[in-house]
Amino acid sequence: PKGDIGKATHFEPISAAELLNRQTITIPYILDGYLPKGVLALLIAYMKTGKSTLVYRLIVCIAQGIEFLSRKTEQGAVLILAVEEHQRDIERRLRRFGMAETDPIYVHVGPVNGKAEALAAIKNFIIENKIILVVVDSLSRFWNVQDENNNMEVIREVSPLLDIARETNTSVLLVHHERKSGGEDGRSIRGGSALFG
Repeated sequence: PKGDIGKATHFEPISAAELLNRQTITIPYILDGYLPKGVLALLIAYMKTGKSTLVYRLIVCIAQGIEFLSRKTEQGAVLILAVEEHQRDIERRLRRFGMAETDPIYVHVGPVNGKAEALAAIKNFIIENKIILVVVDSLSRFWNVQDENNNMEVIREVSPLLDIARETNTSVLLVHHERKSGGEDGRSIRGGSALFG
């Protein structure tokens, strides 16, 4: 129901026999080998290294169903939550990568206020427009976290996005920054370890 994203209370466990007797489904990717449907994914890199440029090329490739970096894409609609950049920069980047008027690309520019209602509106938009990829650029401007190192705050803010991804079978790609000190194996992500988890 509207406004109840991530608050389902049904409890329906299944047995091992039921689980094993289900038909195995291959993982459906919107970017072959990298970006499956129904997941929350992260694109992490240091500031001003081209994360948005890379993602916007991916957006156009998915909207047009053409290869991205020699990998197949599934053609489908894309929603961009551009909460960080100016509209003219978004438009220029999309034009540069060949966006056409008929491409199923939707852009929201600016902050997203009233989180619970906004998330419900986003979920409804995804369903109504058959969105297969949602890009949040960037996460640090989207979420309402006072302390990025507080894992409970991070989980509280990211969980509804994971629920949206699973419930709508769309990929939600979060563009986020690497910490200044760097790191390996996911430790370079700015903020608490819960985001990587």
